[in-house]
Amino acid sequence: MNITLTPAQVALIQQQIHAGQFKTVNQAVEAALQLLEKQMQYDRWVEETQQKIDLAAEQLDRGEGVDGEEAIAKLRAKLHRSV
Repeated sequence: MNITLTPAQVALIQQQIHAGQFKTVNQAVEAALQLLEKQMQYDRWVEETQQKIDLAAEQLDRGEGVDGEEAIAKLRAKLHRSV
């Protein structure tokens, strides 16, 4: 695979190498790809969380919610049983 970088991208990588952040171009590119992967994971998490929130809001609108104090009491009871 061949990749063409813009002059600004090349300058950024060279600047980071000269600053001691990376020893090689490959290390800089690997760090960028790792950051991209983390961003993609975060974006998926945000989307999944938004879907869960939307579902919960729909359930609440249908009256399927649980009283907050009741939910906390159940969680505390569950926590105490597991200790």
